[in-house]
Amino acid sequence: MRLAKVLKVLFLVLAVCLCALSRADDGAPVRFLMPFEGGSGTAVALYLAERANAEYGYHVYVEEKPGASGRIGAMVLKKAAPDAAGTPKKVVDQWSTVLATIVHSPQMTAKLAELGLEPTGSTSDELATALAADIARWAPVVKASGFRAD
Repeated sequence: MRLAKVLKVLFLVLAVCLCALSRADDGAPVRFLMPFEGGSGTAVALYLAERANAEYGYHVYVEEKPGASGRIGAMVLKKAAPDAAGTPKKVVDQWSTVLATIVHSPQMTAKLAELGLEPTGSTSDELATALAADIARWAPVVKASGFRAD
């Protein structure tokens, strides 16, 4: 059960980061796209949106697109029109900092603890490093298992 929560929160953070990149510097609203309905993921997204609005002056809203184990939300994100900023590294770094600051705040840590979760958050570079390490660690296991993603 705990693994399922961790995976949902990981997907949430990924979705939030991707959607957050859609905010252009012109003050356009930011959509946090939730591929799952309700539960801890939505609670976290709503709290992140509330904090980003209150502390940073962004107009952030949460939109749920549940169904098909997250595939409907993923398709909505895939079909979304690109923003004016073209999602450059500067914007990614800006949102990484904003979200990591909120996630590590005492209020968010307490909120996550209520949901049985632990706060994590990092820069996009730290995420890339962690993903590369995980791929290197698990690639031999996946290959040895004969698993194929068709």
